[in-house]
Amino acid sequence: MNLTYITLSKKQMVWLFLSFSFITVLSAQPTIGTTTFDGTDANIAPYSIFPRTGSVQGWDFYMDGYDTGGPGAGAIYHSGTTNPSYVSLFTQQYLSSIRISSEDGSEFDLDNIVIEWGDFTGDVSLRSYRDGNFVGQLTISATQGYNNYDVSSNTNFDNIDQIRFLGFGGVSNMNVKIDEITISASSLSIDEFDINRNGFAVYPNPTTDYINVKNVYDKVDYQIIDIQGAVIVQGKINQNDSEINLTKLPLGLYFLKIDNQQPIKVLKL
Repeated sequence: MNLTYITLSKKQMVWLFLSFSFITVLSAQPTIGTTTFDGTDANIAPYSIFPRTGSVQGWDFYMDGYDTGGPGAGAIYHSGTTNPSYVSLFTQQYLSSIRISSEDGSEFDLDNIVIEWGDFTGDVSLRSYRDGNFVGQLTISATQGYNNYDVSSNTNFDNIDQIRFLGFGGVSNMNVKIDEITISASSLSIDEFDINRNGFAVYPNPTTDYINVKNVYDKVDYQIIDIQGAVIVQGKINQNDSEINLTKLPLGLYFLKIDNQQPIKVLKL
């Protein structure tokens, strides 16, 4: 067997490292408003044992379940050409939970979700999470056909990045169709800080024009990066001049990278 060895320069290794570091930046962001899942048909998680996971239009879908005999099995399918279009979560054995998350980890306010429950009726626990931490829950009733769940007035579903459905009791042969998800931009307080692992903090966040970076003691480089991974603003800040102008940027989610530190999510409203 012939082996080929590639020698990378220090600069090439740095760029390779940064490329892997920003894979999460390239994740899709859910649409503010209603996602109807129109599009092409795709088998995003073929039938196999749990867990099953896949992404559609900025949303991550996850299923798991097991009993004393081992893990269950299922599949996730995007039916984008039907009317209505939907994401199907099919289980043949032992479903315990379903999770739906923003693909890029961005926070949102959940307003409404439309679900068709196939071969299942009963009460289900709908729970909200932020950064993996439980926020609140609501008991919903699952009936045959399409069900519309309006949680726009429930603050337990504000500023979250994931919802979970639990309480299926290991049901088998069940098909859950997610028809629509409606969200609003995260309603974080304008004074809330977003702090990264190295102590930098950004405020106000969300913002409408400018952000300030707290805990900057030396002159440092910064970059504003969009969700496609492109650097759209860059410059330097220091302790006496830590304001960054975002007035010319379109509304949306961005990432602030200071030197080579962990990026901070910034939301412009």
